[in-house]
Amino acid sequence: MLNRWVARNGDADMLRGMPLWLSLRAFIRAHVAGRRGDDALPLLRAALAYLDAAPPRLVAIGGLQGTGKSTLARAVAPELGAAPGALVLRSDEIRKRLAGVAPEAALPPAAYTVEASAAVMAEQRAMAQAALDAGQAVVADAVFQRPAERDAMAALHPRFLGVWLEAPLDLLRARITARRDDASDATVAVLEASAARDAGCITWARVHAGDSALPRLRAMLDLEPSVSP
Repeated sequence: MLNRWVARNGDADMLRGMPLWLSLRAFIRAHVAGRRGDDALPLLRAALAYLDAAPPRLVAIGGLQGTGKSTLARAVAPELGAAPGALVLRSDEIRKRLAGVAPEAALPPAAYTVEASAAVMAEQRAMAQAALDAGQAVVADAVFQRPAERDAMAALHPRFLGVWLEAPLDLLRARITARRDDASDATVAVLEASAARDAGCITWARVHAGDSALPRLRAMLDLEPSVSP
């Protein structure tokens, strides 16, 4: 719900109040539990934990269209950083918001000029910085095909991990063809054009875009399953 909200309004600064709000809600629930005669200690511990979260970190997931960047970002986000999890910043959703349309609305080719794409990436970095400054972890989701885009994202925070997803083109074509009601406007033709471009030297961790992608990412981040109180 948090990620959908921020994707629609761009208000990453709201995260500054999140720890206090979560702590307050947990404390109120503890009070109610205590009045009912239930064990309120787990909720009281949670109220304190929300105010003493781990430092944020920044994860960027790049790769060609159809590699499953958004699926992987959404899967790992709940386990990353302070509650309720990492803020997922998907470039496709940012582009739609800047154009004034819903995430699933299609945009014309004019919305995909070099200038428009540069504005999207700049907005993604600005939102990521706001969230990191608020103490919230961030997962940035974009193709990141240009070296300058990868370098600019990596420079935002010292606790950075860049992941580059890879998969056979035939699989990517099939995934794109099967998409429905998605924020991405990518077509097979867009994929083919991206695949033909030189991405430069990719220093990010290369990960095969299959079932093992999430376990490998979790291992790189040294994550354990999170349990909400």
